[in-house]
Parts: sequence; C-alpha cells; structure tokens
Amino acid sequence: MFVGDSLTWEHYRTLVEILGGKTATLLQFRSKHRYMTIVQPVCDHQQTFIMYRREDSLKGLDLYLEEKFPVVLILNRGAHYAPDDTFSADLKTTFQHVSSWQQKCNEYGVRCYFFWRTSVPGHPGCNNFTGPVNNLTLMEEILANNRDSPGNWRWEEFKHQNELALQLLDNSSVTDYDVIDAYPINMLRPDQHARPYETPGKGVDCLHSCRPGKMDVYNRLLQHFLIQRRSFADVQALENFTFPWIRTTNVQADGHDIIY
Repeated sequence: MFVGDSLTWEHYRTLVEILGGKTATLLQFRSKHRYMTIVQPVCDHQQTFIMYRREDSLKGLDLYLEEKFPVVLILNRGAHYAPDDTFSADLKTTFQHVSSWQQKCNEYGVRCYFFWRTSVPGHPGCNNFTGPVNNLTLMEEILANNRDSPGNWRWEEFKHQNELALQLLDNSSVTDYDVIDAYPINMLRPDQHARPYETPGKGVDCLHSCRPGKMDVYNRLLQHFLIQRRSFADVQALENFTFPWIRTTNVQADGHDIIY
C-alpha cells in the first residue's frame, strides 16, 4: 500500500507497470475525490495486489490500514509544505498508526515491512537542465535562492523536514523500518520534468517527472530491501495467511469503470 500525494502516485504507477499491471492517471483522482483506496492486481494473477490512497498529509491512515490490510506499507508526507509544528504533530500520529499496524502484523503471525520515503522538491528553472548534475551543494543553493518564487512551495525546507521526519520516526514506537532516500536521487536529476516549458493552460511543472525516470530507482531500492529482509519462512507464512479483507481489484485499469 502506497499512501501519499501525486509524487507517491508516480512511485505507485511505476511499480504497477514494472510488475506487468496497467493503470491510468484518472485513478489518482478517483482516490482523492471518492475517498477510496485503489486496489490493482499485478504479476498476471489475482494473488498480488498493489494499493494506492491519495492523502497528502497521511491523515486517516488508521482507517486505510483497517480497511485494506497491507503487508508492505510505503509512506511519504508529500510535497505540500506545512509549518514544523503541524508537520511534527501529523507525523507523530502517523507513526502511532504504523506502530499499531505492526502490532497487528505480529498478532497475525506475518512479517510486515514499513518504508518511509523522503520528500523531494522540484527544481527551479528545470528547463535549463538537460542531464544529471553531480553537485548536491549547487542544487541546494539554487533552492535556497528561490524563496520568493511564485506559489510559495517552500522547496528549500524539504531537506530540513526530511531530517525532522527521520528524527520523529527514530523516536517513535515504530519497531522496524527502512528509508527510501529519494531526496538525493531527485535533487541530482533536475532534467526529465513533466513540463519544463510553459504550456498553455497548465504552466510550468518542475516538480513532477517523466517516466521512466527517478521513480524506477525508488523501486530498485524497495526491491533491495525486501530481498535483504524477507526470508523463506516469511514467504511461507504469507502463502498460508488469510487476509482480513476480500482481496480483489475495485477498479478497471483504464480508470473509468468502478466495480462496486
């Protein structure tokens, strides 16, 4: 289960497609406006499902985990700035819900896996870049000099809030986790953005990215952690586990027909 904003959708969509599934951008908005968790099958069978819930601030996580119990959970606070006090209060609640989910996993006798993905800013003036920039300091200086940009996105605060999130996670009751550190991966790739140039009616988009791209690296890291941590006994336990929800898709891959 992925829970997060439109950047988490990019991560989710890439993983679905890598595993042979199909999805459509419309489903992200179905999730947001219909308050639903998208459930899609992958790997050419009806036994493996990847889920997505659009929730920029991760509120309501306890309800999503109760409704669609996952054994792998990937969270990100999103590219929507909030002051540190609000940010911290929200994440403390989020990590309490993660801890309760982990306890439920233990009660069920299955090994669950929690991943926190660090937040990634956009790149001011992304139309000026045509390839990677192997200078993190330079890219952070560009962000620091962008404080008065239209939209007040506060991208320059993301590094600090990533560090704050990891401190909160380390001090929480979450017992086991891995970090998909998307920040440096993204910062060094100011190219390949969705709309680096002005588009009539849409403007410039130096936050979202084209596919394939940076999100594929996130999934390489996800695969690495799972291979390192998941034992044969863990796999056997999952194969014998009866999930506490009806495991079937609730959407069509084209995003238009909802199955109720």
